[in-house]
Amino acid sequence: MKLVARTCAWCAVLVLCGCYPDLDWREISSAEGRFAVLLPGKPREAARSVGTASGAVEMHMSSADALGWQFGVAWADFPATALREPERLIDAQRDALLRSIYNRVVIEKLAPVAGRPGRLVLVEGKIGDKFVALHARFVLDGARLYQVAATGTKGGVEAAGIETFLDSFKLARR
Repeated sequence: MKLVARTCAWCAVLVLCGCYPDLDWREISSAEGRFAVLLPGKPREAARSVGTASGAVEMHMSSADALGWQFGVAWADFPATALREPERLIDAQRDALLRSIYNRVVIEKLAPVAGRPGRLVLVEGKIGDKFVALHARFVLDGARLYQVAATGTKGGVEAAGIETFLDSFKLARR
């Protein structure tokens, strides 16, 4: 039954993808990252050390650009001490992501993925003279925190395209 439901869901995503020809959706999966997501183009991969309140962590990222927007999934494994207060960990990573733009949180709500703690955030702000938007989903799976984010000039990508991206994020079985 789960296989039928999953197949139907992916068929619906593929139908929606055909409605947005400027976004060349393709499913990427990461064995190391333990996730799958739709990106609107061939992904770039990067990794770097990032300082956090919990100490330095290795942040990995898969991203693609389309229509002046950047779509990406970043993930890092955090030390056990950071996991004692998962909501604070998500808050800290959200705040770090938002520091780059003069911002106004428009929407923030709980949004678990596969029973794991998660949150959706929509932020609007300004970089220079451009109005920008950041749509992000944060998901905590054990010691791993995922940041699934799309950012770009406000109005540059239709809401349905952003939803397709955010909703396509799936955790892989361990």
